[in-house]
Amino acid sequence: MRLTETQALAVAHRGGNLLISASAGSGKTEVLARRVVDLLADAAKPCPIDAIAVVTFTRAAAAELRERVARMLRQRAADERDAHLRRHLHTAEAMIDVAQIGTIDSWCGRIVREHFAEAGVDPAYRVLGEQEAVLLRAQTLDALFEWVFTSDEGVAAAAREWLRALPQATDEPLRALVLQLSRLREQLLDPAASLARRRREFADDDAVRRAEAILRAGLLDEIEFQWQQLAELLADAPPIGVKLSAYCAALEEWREGLRANRPLAALLDRMEAWKAPRARRNQPEDPRAELVIERWWKSRLKRRWTGEPARQALACAAVAARRAVTLIDLEAEYERRLRAARQRLGALEFGDVLRQALDLLGEPQPDGSRRPTEVARRLQRRFHHILIDEYQDTSPVQVEVLRLLSRDAAGETNRFMVGDVKQSIYGFRKAEPALFTAQMIELDAGRAEGRALFLTDNFRSRAELLNPLNALFASLFDRILGGTDYQPRERLIARRADPPRAAESGTAVPDDTLLQVVLLDPEDSRHAPDDADETDETVDATDESDDTAVGDEPPEELERAEREAIFAAHEIRRLLDGGATVPIGAGERPAQLSDFAILLRSARQNAGRITATLRRHGVMAVSGGQEALLDTVEGRDVRALLALLCNRRQDLALAAWLRSPFVGLREPQLAELRAVAPRGPFHRAVLRYARRAPEGELRVALRRAFERLEDWRRASRELELPDLLRRMLRDSGYDLFVRGLRGGAHRAATLDALIELADRFAAAGQRGPAEFSEYLESLAAIDSEPSVGVAPQADAVRVMTIHASKGLEFPFTFLLCSGARFNRVVQRQSLFFDDAAGLGLRTHDRAVGGPISTAEHLRQSAAAWERHLSEELRLLYVAATRARERLWIVGHADRDAAAEQREAFRGKPIPRITRLAANSLLDWVLLGVGSAELDRPRDGNGAAVCVREWVPALSARNAGGAGLVEGAAERGGSDGHGGSEGRPAADPAAAEEWAQAACARITSGVVSTAATSPVALSVSAIKQLQRDAHEEAAALPAERDAELFRAAALARPAFARQARAPDPRDVGLAVHRFFETCDLAALIRPAELERLVAGLVADGRLAANEAAMLPIEDLRWFCGTPEAALLAAHADRCRREQPFVRALPVFGGRDSVLVRGIVDCVVETDAGAVILDYKTDRLPDAAALQRRFEEYCVQLQHYRAALQCAWNRPVVRTVLIFLAARQVLDVPPGDPPALELS
Repeated sequence: MRLTETQALAVAHRGGNLLISASAGSGKTEVLARRVVDLLADAAKPCPIDAIAVVTFTRAAAAELRERVARMLRQRAADERDAHLRRHLHTAEAMIDVAQIGTIDSWCGRIVREHFAEAGVDPAYRVLGEQEAVLLRAQTLDALFEWVFTSDEGVAAAAREWLRALPQATDEPLRALVLQLSRLREQLLDPAASLARRRREFADDDAVRRAEAILRAGLLDEIEFQWQQLAELLADAPPIGVKLSAYCAALEEWREGLRANRPLAALLDRMEAWKAPRARRNQPEDPRAELVIERWWKSRLKRRWTGEPARQALACAAVAARRAVTLIDLEAEYERRLRAARQRLGALEFGDVLRQALDLLGEPQPDGSRRPTEVARRLQRRFHHILIDEYQDTSPVQVEVLRLLSRDAAGETNRFMVGDVKQSIYGFRKAEPALFTAQMIELDAGRAEGRALFLTDNFRSRAELLNPLNALFASLFDRILGGTDYQPRERLIARRADPPRAAESGTAVPDDTLLQVVLLDPEDSRHAPDDADETDETVDATDESDDTAVGDEPPEELERAEREAIFAAHEIRRLLDGGATVPIGAGERPAQLSDFAILLRSARQNAGRITATLRRHGVMAVSGGQEALLDTVEGRDVRALLALLCNRRQDLALAAWLRSPFVGLREPQLAELRAVAPRGPFHRAVLRYARRAPEGELRVALRRAFERLEDWRRASRELELPDLLRRMLRDSGYDLFVRGLRGGAHRAATLDALIELADRFAAAGQRGPAEFSEYLESLAAIDSEPSVGVAPQADAVRVMTIHASKGLEFPFTFLLCSGARFNRVVQRQSLFFDDAAGLGLRTHDRAVGGPISTAEHLRQSAAAWERHLSEELRLLYVAATRARERLWIVGHADRDAAAEQREAFRGKPIPRITRLAANSLLDWVLLGVGSAELDRPRDGNGAAVCVREWVPALSARNAGGAGLVEGAAERGGSDGHGGSEGRPAADPAAAEEWAQAACARITSGVVSTAATSPVALSVSAIKQLQRDAHEEAAALPAERDAELFRAAALARPAFARQARAPDPRDVGLAVHRFFETCDLAALIRPAELERLVAGLVADGRLAANEAAMLPIEDLRWFCGTPEAALLAAHADRCRREQPFVRALPVFGGRDSVLVRGIVDCVVETDAGAVILDYKTDRLPDAAALQRRFEEYCVQLQHYRAALQCAWNRPVVRTVLIFLAARQVLDVPPGDPPALELS
């Protein structure tokens, strides 16, 4: 490969730091390898190989670099005439295996081992594997919370107070916060000093003043930003109509109010109350107004900075500050215990090794910087050159380590840094691309010694593909969003030399543009509307209010992914059938399946669906990247076998083992086993069959299987765990069986990965299958599964994540699921920590009735979302630049909305605030295509980008496809075992008999009560069922008929209800809201009731219209009851709006339904729990009250039974409080009546 002028400059550079921005496909690895060789072969000053240090991002990259450098050294030595230099090069080649080329982890490990005495560590320490480290952290956390619940120390007492304040009886939210803070400390240069400083700030008495200052600064930044964006938007044309003018005036008013330090609470009220004026009749309205009002004002400024979150941050500032102090103290205790646990094991985590290396190399200074230690100075003298690959993906701690290793004296700086901020996609690994950008700015401005170079010559992709991509990303990137302005010096230049290409047969169609944006109509999918743009920020991904696993795909997205996979299969078949070719050398070759790649933003769940869909439509495909090891079919089979070695009386494991290839029973045989003992555990039925059934094929198979299981159990006492696994796989023939299946190489790789995991487990000092089985189950339970690489296939489409594709290239690339909405989990995090911005915490508080947060959390949540969007944009860049020949960006989008996005800023720059409002990768693509006008013909040529719609054929969903894979459907359905190869054809007579029986079953009437019964019921629904049963047994009174008729009547329209009395349901909701949010201790003061209600309205806990509906005199009566005194006396032990779920047997115990409900109030007393339920029913007489009481008794009996079961504590009293009737009635003891569904 001949170097370009810029590449040659990078290779030959001497004297001073050099920062290289190497764009996609620019040959940075070649440049890095050639620079190493050039330094070694420098005739004027040849560098010893042990004086060069090269830091790579992965071990694979280090191995590739070693191999490439060794090959170049051999070639250079063969061409070298100087004998002395030739010997030097041969020596360097011989020492390549011990050269200082490796990852930052290996580098820091070497430093710590060489200086173990100064570091104070055991020189024989080992580094914990990822899963082992996770388990150790979990065990240490368990021990910490045992201490929390039993210790009298102040930190433990504060933690218990926090737990009592949570709305649910669980310690999981606090556990999660401790783990998060422990992980966040790893990115801090001096975590102890940073946390101590934040603790002092939160311990300050004036928490409200501090919170107000933070909120004021954040709000002012947002308003200034919108003001600047509005100025850019309106630069070409002044606003038309009243809406934009009014918003400009409002921004100016709010900005001046903040600058003048006017009271923040009043300003927030005015902002929240602001509404855009209505358009005037016969006066046109600015088309930009809707965008500004909906996206800028409502979705951004109003939602983030006004309303409940901001008020709570001010009102609860003192409580939030106490919680923050408690968390910092609790995490410090956790870190102390974790260090002790690792010391007992003689082990460190990767983060510990990095921290130890930093402390060895740098001595902290009062200003927060670090001065090189003697160890660092020795290493600086040792290494003449420091070369760093993928510099954009380094963390702050890693950058500081590399700085301390490098020389910094004038004229002696020696760092060579290669990276590309546009390809920084590892934020989850603590990568900080802003450090790369900051260094580039310093070098450009001449404030740092050295220079910057840009490698933009692209040798990967066709010019017809690069040109529209340059225009697209130039319209989307800027210094804030993406990390770079995408200036002309950063744009990709096509340098690939292509032979002349003939038109591809069978592909000359209008949609044959090299870059295509393919839209599918969401209405064609059977799913719920995906229009939830305003994510509820009170839901938290780590706290008690959200039980959705992070990263899980909603069902509608899975179905959309399948439809997009059908499009990909259609295109792949079209191209291959049409004779598509791929350039190779000076010629071409026919395209094949392995030339195609399908990239996904997230592979969890949908990668498997897409792979299966491709196979179903005749396209062989494999999932690339990493697959969860424990969730593979082979992983589940081995886990079931290990579980049975420890305990045969495990029904699920036993059934899985019997059905797996280890035994190979079919479903009818399993049913035959179960028929021996239809009730009771399955393992008893299996053992009974094995002992008592008549001799036959099934009994023989069982006997042999259990004999083999017993042999393996005996062998487990003698063999090492990895050897035991190998023997079980060999004896059963399981390993050979899976190799013979489709995808056998990958299945075999899964088994090898399991054995490797067992090797590591045994090396840690643990031997038995019981411990290993428990270890695997623990990994699965904490969602920390090891992974297995996918074995390469001879010819198959690769399906992988964008992350896994980095560094790779493919002739034909599909980016699927581009219309999937961004995961907003980053906004809902409970904890943020930044050395500059501080600690942002959000938790829930039962007394407040909702979330409380520090002011820092509101500000950092917005900043975190913008960082997340920057990484999403960089992911789009990485995905698009993998393609060599063609690129398809595929996603679901509404036709009209897509057209509006393309036209919104056609031919104009897209304001940053609009780009920040994007909800998907496809949103950006459509905005950019319109802004750069890439979808319109230019200079007599066709459009650079084809935007088209695709509608699948009616039968596409179930098409089998006799295309590229014969018999692609696999045997066994979801179990993944086996294929169709070698199976005898079915008997035609038997097939006909089976078909007739199947038709008879399908067409016959099915009478099944259970099939039409609900899976879950609310307690109110159960009450209605009981009421209906009574009404069927006895005629309804006339007034009851009238009541039912009124309840079934259509609701009045809003305009007809305005002058009438409040709806009874709204009154009930208002009363429940009052009891949920009020200060219970104040209920014993009836005279102050109005003041209590007014305070709730002022604090924003109760809406003004709700307060107006409250029956004040009824509530005043209640304040004088013993029950109100009970609430006031136990205010800190009351659980309000307590949810529950309970399984209730039905159909004589053969099945069950879930019963769910919410208890108004549970008071925990020393004698037991007391349930209070408030009713606002207005009834005509005592008889009606009695009937209603009897109906509600069923509801309260279910409450009582559920709480007694869940809490394992008695409910000593259950009370119904009829406020309007001013009656307190005790529910009699007893269980609720049996539920009968019909």
